[in-house]
Amino acid sequence: MKALTLIELGSLCETYRALVGAQLQEIIPNDRGLALGFYKDKITYLVVDLSNQSPGLFLFDQLEFWKKSAKPKPVSLFLNSHAKNLIFQGISLKEGQGRVVDITLANKERKCELECVLIPKQSNLIVRTINEKNQPKSIAWIKPREIPPPPTILDNAPPRSFVEIHQEWLNLFTQKSGPNQGAVGRESSSLDPVAQWQKIKETSIRKKNKAVAEIEKDYLAQTDQKWQELGELLKVNSLAELGSDWVDWIDIRLSLKENLERAFFKAKQIRQKKEGQRLRMEVLRSEIAKLEKSEYVPPGVAGRSGQAGLVDLFKKTESSGRKKRLPSGIEVYIGKTAKDNLRILRAARAWDFWLHLRDYPGAHAIIHRNKDQNISEEELREVARWLAEESLSRKALALGQKLNVAVVQCRFVKPIKGDHHGRVHYHGERNLVIKW
Repeated sequence: MKALTLIELGSLCETYRALVGAQLQEIIPNDRGLALGFYKDKITYLVVDLSNQSPGLFLFDQLEFWKKSAKPKPVSLFLNSHAKNLIFQGISLKEGQGRVVDITLANKERKCELECVLIPKQSNLIVRTINEKNQPKSIAWIKPREIPPPPTILDNAPPRSFVEIHQEWLNLFTQKSGPNQGAVGRESSSLDPVAQWQKIKETSIRKKNKAVAEIEKDYLAQTDQKWQELGELLKVNSLAELGSDWVDWIDIRLSLKENLERAFFKAKQIRQKKEGQRLRMEVLRSEIAKLEKSEYVPPGVAGRSGQAGLVDLFKKTESSGRKKRLPSGIEVYIGKTAKDNLRILRAARAWDFWLHLRDYPGAHAIIHRNKDQNISEEELREVARWLAEESLSRKALALGQKLNVAVVQCRFVKPIKGDHHGRVHYHGERNLVIKW
């Protein structure tokens, strides 16, 4: 893709001013940059592409092509701490700096500025804010460099439209890398969903094989037979009559009877452990075999075919409650009691979504999905409304009422130890506002 010209970038900034008044609710890091999810009437994602060849700012309603990086980026953590829930105040080109865009986020208490350097081979994102002690804080995607004065470039080509720019950029994600494709191909291949899925599959198989090898090594090293043999010998021999081979196996501080009981207890304990290890190895080998035979399924397809590979959380946990199937085939669970809610939460996968009404006691909803299944904004709102209906009586839901729903992956939700009311700790949530 040809880099954005100064005229095109200025035109995009004018278009993106439609975000003024929107609240920052999501920060999704990627090896290529960041996607910032703003909510106004609906969720809109502003993608900050910091790649060397085609940096830019792009606006989308959905992000099927943008895969979150496995590890958080320092800039994304900084934004989560200092910019999340702030309001989009403005966007403009930085005067005299060429293709450098300033974005301002603020509320009554805080302000955060994003400086997006969108110059090919010099791309960067610098975030600045003021902490509680009125001290300046900042962080950058890469170490900041001095930006040279913008050169005078005579480009007589007509500027591309918003649609043309976005389509050209999206095409980077559908190209396949090849010997003649160059840097763009290499960038896009890192975001190819099939390549990412294959990488995750190979990593998972490797980890499971390593786990099997470690369990098998420990399994073979267990000494239940020796303890059993010692117990049998102690039935008919005194401690003094045992040979020198058993000196390290007996405890001279214990009586004959105590040593005999200890030997049989140790043998039983190790047998139980080995049985658990054997069952675990069977499960792992079965999972490895399934992974080796598995093939890539595009997001959403597995759901329409019955969410292949997923088990019913109610059956798995022997709990009860209500279940809802979304149009994409993804299933949502709400427990009948606090105990049911905790059971299905503990059985949920790390990437499943957990929803709960803020400021109200009530049900928890679990969106149970495959890792590569995306859930649309419309379906997420459908689940939030269903959760509100199940948590509050219809009489309590007044027309025009706004409700805040916390949405977070289950990996960030932890039950409070010893609590019998189904309460939990959670962090990293997104605030979803629904209007009745």
